[in-house]
Amino acid sequence: MVHDNFGANGLYLLDEPEAALSPQRQLTLLWEIVRCVKQGAQFIIATHSPPFCWEFPMRISSVLTRDQFIAALTKKQSA
Repeated sequence: MVHDNFGANGLYLLDEPEAALSPQRQLTLLWEIVRCVKQGAQFIIATHSPPFCWEFPMRISSVLTRDQFIAALTKKQSA
């Protein structure tokens, strides 16, 4: 499914994509994401699984905890 729906130059928002996947399917998803990133796609991924992020062989722009994200939003709205 991922192979047919994700592609180059896209922006994808994923909310806990690993939640319903077996470990093998999680690995498959990770490598499909890597394939797309190498082709220019960008991903914003919300996850409760830090190991999901650690598997990426490319630079991750930022990893925020829930509290850090809320603090950043609050600061921006009050400015």
